[in-house]
Amino acid sequence: MKILETIGGAALETSDILLAIMTSSYGSSHSRIERRKEEIQQVRGKIIAELKEKQKLYNLISYLKKGGLVIKKRKSNREIWGMTEKGEKELKKLKTYYGKSVLPPRRYKSEASDSLTIIAFDIPEKERQKRDWLRRKLIEMKFKLVQGSVWAGKRKIPEDFVEDLNLCKLLPCVEIFTVSKTGTLDRLFL
Repeated sequence: MKILETIGGAALETSDILLAIMTSSYGSSHSRIERRKEEIQQVRGKIIAELKEKQKLYNLISYLKKGGLVIKKRKSNREIWGMTEKGEKELKKLKTYYGKSVLPPRRYKSEASDSLTIIAFDIPEKERQKRDWLRRKLIEMKFKLVQGSVWAGKRKIPEDFVEDLNLCKLLPCVEIFTVSKTGTLDRLFL
């Protein structure tokens, strides 16, 4: 196998040199021909890399097609790939498993309240994306950072927010308190 690779490499090297000589102008120096040969090799390298990427894509599509996850459709002389029902179910399972798109994109309507609501959470580092999502949503609902992972505000917590915390499997990591006598926190939220 190594011998064939070596012979194949030598054949390419020879063809590169010949192509460099033929495409260089008459009387070109050795260094100019070498540069031309390197340009030819770089172009070939790019073409080979592109072909490998295309082949990876074709292999992936073939794998998905064999699994019954995608199907090729024809629309006005064009081929379009679409997901099958099985593919959509599988995608939904993957999204749930990896938790990347489970994070709800909606905005929550939080109303003002007379009592102070405190939200404390301890979400593991491996769930960083969920923790960042929770922080963004608390800021959107006009809660203020008190310390570390403790947020407070004179706001009501929307029911759909609590439902989404449960959907994201964050409810066990989050504590929500409503306080009627605020003590020193009252200065922050008046």
